Amino acid sequence: LERIKTGEHVDPFETVRLTKDGTRIDVFISISPIRNETGRIIGASTIERDITERKQAEAALWRSEEQYRELFESANDAIYTADLANNFTSVNKMAEQLTGYTREEAMKMNYDQLLAPEYVEPVRREVQRILAGGSSAMLEAEILAKDGHRVALEVNLRILSQEGRPVGQLGIARDITGRKL
Repeated sequence: LERIKTGEHVDPFETVRLTKDGTRIDVFISISPIRNETGRIIGASTIERDITERKQAEAALWRSEEQYRELFESANDAIYTADLANNFTSVNKMAEQLTGYTREEAMKMNYDQLLAPEYVEPVRREVQRILAGGSSAMLEAEILAKDGHRVALEVNLRILSQEGRPVGQLGIARDITGRKL
């Protein structure tokens, strides 16, 4: 309030308040000066809004995102997302291990670049089939790792939708090279 008395601007802020019964609540506070007809500051107007539910929802969302990230990164299968043009938008650690490409390198790639040449068209057709009406598919394909060796994969491919429209792809790929041998 001393800052308001001197005419200094006070940005809105968040803090914690205690209610009469001792409950802690999160509040958003906005303070504005009250001036008389000559422009002199004679008081302050304070608006406080209880944001406890919003803060709890944000915390729950953060925990959920952390759990998702942990699951994504610690999976024993390669997990990736790609846009509808097959450009990678995310890859997990196992995808890095299987392909030999770092995450940064993969983010500049189209997954067609990884597919062994004879699998490019069949995989494209399968993606188009799913886009035309299916929701997912299980397929087998081989990729060429960065060092040139082949890796046989079983891929569970799903289309990601937003508001009913396809926006990307989610793939979970398991190395089946040993099984194939």
